[in-house]
Amino acid sequence: MAKKARSSESPFDIDITKVPTNRGLYWLTGADKRLYVGETDNLRERVEVQFTIKNDGFKFWGTPRDELRLSYRPLPDETISLAQHQSRWISKWNPIGNYKALASR
Repeated sequence: MAKKARSSESPFDIDITKVPTNRGLYWLTGADKRLYVGETDNLRERVEVQFTIKNDGFKFWGTPRDELRLSYRPLPDETISLAQHQSRWISKWNPIGNYKALASR
């Protein structure tokens, strides 16, 4: 059984050593906006690349950095692909940073 998503926290203040290296999904929110649902084969690597390496060029869909929150959920190896998990969440959550075409995968 997959672990439940962690409570959301600032992605820039996260203790990277506590993020699992499992495959999984992650959710990015800001203020009252659902920004993005992502999938990855390695949660720690994705968080490290996107949030611990300084990247001033990405504006997070107009959300101030101090309002961003990240949640993630490791997923076990199984027959359902990460893209299918992600598509379900995109359809359910309707985040502004994902393309609607992903929801139809």
